[in-house]
Amino acid sequence: MPTVAPPGPGDPAALGPYRLTGRLGEATYTAMSPSGERVVVKRFPATARPGPARLEALRRAAVVGAALVVGSGPDYVVTEHVDGPSLEEDVAAEGPRSGPALHRLAIATMTTVAALHRAGLRAGHVRPDRIVLGPDGPRLLCDGSAAPNPLLWSSPEEAAGDPVGPPADVFGWAATVVYAASGRAPFTEEERLAHGAANLDPLDGDLRQLVADCLAAEPGARPRAEEVLLRLIGHSGGLDTLIPEKIPEWIPEKLSEAAPAAEGAREAPTQPSGRTPTSRAGRSWLTLAAAGTAIALVCGGGAYALTPREARQPPATATTATTDAIGVTGAAPASPVSAASAASTASAASAVSTVSAGASPGLTLHEEPADPVILTSYHAAADGRTDLAYARLPQGGFTAVGGDVVLAEVSPGGRWLAVLNSLYVAESERQSIAFTDRRTGERFTVTGLGSPYISSGPQWSRDGARLLLTVYDYGKGTDAVYPAGFLVADPATRRARFVQTANAEDAQAHLALPESARAVGYFRWMPDGAGVIGPYTTPEQALGTRVWDLSGRLLRSMHWTGPSVGAGDVFSPSGRLFATTGCEKRNAVCLWDAVTGERARTVPGHEGGGVLGWYDEEHLIVSEPAGEDRVRAVVTDFKGRGVRVLAEARKRPDKPVQFSFTPR
Repeated sequence: MPTVAPPGPGDPAALGPYRLTGRLGEATYTAMSPSGERVVVKRFPATARPGPARLEALRRAAVVGAALVVGSGPDYVVTEHVDGPSLEEDVAAEGPRSGPALHRLAIATMTTVAALHRAGLRAGHVRPDRIVLGPDGPRLLCDGSAAPNPLLWSSPEEAAGDPVGPPADVFGWAATVVYAASGRAPFTEEERLAHGAANLDPLDGDLRQLVADCLAAEPGARPRAEEVLLRLIGHSGGLDTLIPEKIPEWIPEKLSEAAPAAEGAREAPTQPSGRTPTSRAGRSWLTLAAAGTAIALVCGGGAYALTPREARQPPATATTATTDAIGVTGAAPASPVSAASAASTASAASAVSTVSAGASPGLTLHEEPADPVILTSYHAAADGRTDLAYARLPQGGFTAVGGDVVLAEVSPGGRWLAVLNSLYVAESERQSIAFTDRRTGERFTVTGLGSPYISSGPQWSRDGARLLLTVYDYGKGTDAVYPAGFLVADPATRRARFVQTANAEDAQAHLALPESARAVGYFRWMPDGAGVIGPYTTPEQALGTRVWDLSGRLLRSMHWTGPSVGAGDVFSPSGRLFATTGCEKRNAVCLWDAVTGERARTVPGHEGGGVLGWYDEEHLIVSEPAGEDRVRAVVTDFKGRGVRVLAEARKRPDKPVQFSFTPR
C-alpha cells in the first residue's frame, strides 16, 4: 500500500462502523473493522459510485489476485488491506523488471483479469497504481468504481467516450506490462494514444508481440484474456479441457485480511534424491495445470470411489502376512447414533440446518448437536458453473477460500486452517501451504516442493498437530503421473519434510503397468500418527495396502485387502478397523481388522458412490449422487443402508465431490 498519512482535520473519524486510522490518498483511508481487522475504505462521489449489483458480484466472485470487497455503505466501499507497495511505487524505487520476474508478474495479473472475465465481470482499472505487490503475490485493487482512467492509461475506446468492455482490461494489462519492463507508459504523449503508436522497448520476442496485439486500437482485434494467458504460458488451444472454469485462486479464511508470509517460514529442506528444482521458465505452466487437473480427477476420485475387484483375484486369507499391529489407539465413542440419526433419509432432509443457506453457498447442511463429526470444508458450484472451495468459520458458517484447485482442511479441534493451491507455478517456484492459527489469528506459510511435484490430498493427524500431503511427480508427462512419496507439514515448527517412497526404478515399474493396475489414491495417517497407509500394486497386478513409517521405511504389505479408501480418515474412530475397496466383484467397502488383517465386514455399495470417512465405530459416511449436479454425504450402516443425510452440495457434473468431515 502507498504511504499512510494521519487523517486530516477535514476527514471523518469513521465511515459507518469502520474507524479510520490513516489516509492513503484522496478519499481513501485505512481503517479498523468492528472485529478489529485492518481494511481499506474508499469514498465515492455520486457519479463514480459502484452499483450494489456490481459490488455483490465482486464480493461473490472473490477472484484470484484481487483485493476482496468485504463491505460497503451509502457512499463507500470496504476492501481487504494488502500490505506492500503498488507496482508504480516499486518500479520507481527498485527499477523495471525483466526475465522471469516480469513473466511471473504478467501471468499473475492476467490470471486475475481472466478470472474476472470468466465471472462475467470487468476490472475497469488495470494500471500500475492499482496493483499492490502483497506478500502472497500481486493484487489488483478492484472496488467497483465507475470513475474513468487517466487518459494515458485509457483504452482508445474509453478515451473516445465509447462503451468499454473486457477488451479494455486487456489493453490496460498490456500497458501495465510495458510500464513494469520500462518504468514508463507505452504512450508517452497523449496524441500517441490516439494514433496507437506504442513504445514497447525493452520488450522482445513473444512477449513483445503479445503486448502489441493487446494494445490494438480496435477492441475486437485484441485477444481475449484467456487466450492471452495461454500465450503467456507458451501454448494455444485446449483451455476448456486443461484450465478450470474458475481460474485457480487462493483467498484467506478471514476475507478482510490478506495472508502474509511470516518471518522464518521455512521451505521443505530438500528435493527428492536425484532431483534439482526446475526453473519455471523452462517448464510449461499449462503442463502443471493439466497434471493438477489429472490428479484432481483421478486421485481425487480414486481416494474414495468404490470400485469392483479386477478379474485377477488375490488370496482371500492372510496366512502369509506379518502379524505386527498397525497401531491401535483411542477408544470407541461412548454414545451410538442418536434416535434422530436413525430417521430415514427423507425425514432427515427436513432437519433444521445449523448454518443458514446464505452462509453456506451451494450447500444444504443437516447437522445435529449429537453428531460426532462436523463438516469443515467442501467444494460446491453454487451457480452450477464455477466450483469454489469453502472452509468453516469458527463462529459458524462457511467462507470461500479459493477456486476448484484450492484445497482447504481444518484440523481436529478447529485450531488450524490449512490452504494450498495445486496450480502454484503462476505465483512462485514452489508450492506453499498457508496456515491460519484460528486461536490467535496469526497467518504464515510453510514452503513445500517445486516443479515437477504437486502435493495434494491434505489430511490432519488425529491430534491436529501435523498435515499430511501426497506428493505426485508429473515430470514424465500428464499421462505418467505417479505418487513419489508424502510431505509432512508441522505448523508448530513451520517446517515441511518430504519422505520419498518411490525411487526411479519404482516409478518405471509403476508406469509400465496398465492404467487399470496403477494404484491411485492418497497416503493417510495411521491412528497413532507414527506412520502412513496407502494403496500399492502387487506383483500380480492386484491392488493392496501398505504401511510405512515416517522415514519411508516399509512396515507391512497386505496384498489381499484391495486399496485403502477414504477421502478422510481410513480408520474407524477406535483405530480397530480400516476401509478398502476393490475387494469384491461388486461395488463394496471391505472393513479389515487392523491387527490381524482379517476381514471384519463387507459393506455393500453402489455405482457412483464413495467413502468419505467414518461417522462412528458402526457407521461410515459415504457419498451418493443426488441428480446430475448434486451429491449427498450420507451416514450408512454396515449393511449399506442409508441412515440419514449429513449434507448435500451442488457441483459441476464433471467434478469429483469434495466433503471433509472432522471429529468434534
